[in-house]
Amino acid sequence: MSADVELAKKLFDEFQDTHREVFELLRNLSESAKKKLYSRGDLADLGYLCREISKLADDIRKDCNAHQNLLGKLLSMSVIQDPDVQDDVRGTLATATPTVTRVPLDLPRQSVNPERFAQTMEFFGVPKDKWDIVKLDWKKVESEITRRMEEGEKSIPGIGPGFPRFGCIYRKRRTTDD
Repeated sequence: MSADVELAKKLFDEFQDTHREVFELLRNLSESAKKKLYSRGDLADLGYLCREISKLADDIRKDCNAHQNLLGKLLSMSVIQDPDVQDDVRGTLATATPTVTRVPLDLPRQSVNPERFAQTMEFFGVPKDKWDIVKLDWKKVESEITRRMEEGEKSIPGIGPGFPRFGCIYRKRRTTDD
């Protein structure tokens, strides 16, 4: 285990402890506030601190999500480029499954590109009289393009193959301590 993994694990454990402490504090704050045990000044200070704790937690969440995505992309791309690796990647703490989905560049709109729009609507079997009210679900189109590309089929007519999005699905490894 690298020094960065050890540090991240240490911070994770500390963050779990802090989460429990904050949760307990918030529970106590609610009970004490309902019993009117705080002065107005205390209420102002506690409200301010709750807001600031919330901001910090949100910043950590955003940064962790960004790094999780970056690390997943890097791992997925490295696995795909290595023909000897054809399985999940196992670390000490987690197992990662690399993923590649196809993201369409854009969904055709009737007002911008009527030919491509017609091809796509016909592919999905949408009657022409319903074209004005039907909206395509981006995620479902993405899943369908990915499925078609994985099976060696052409992309959805009117949309094109799009571009690959690399990522990983992470799962906690089971240990004897669990």
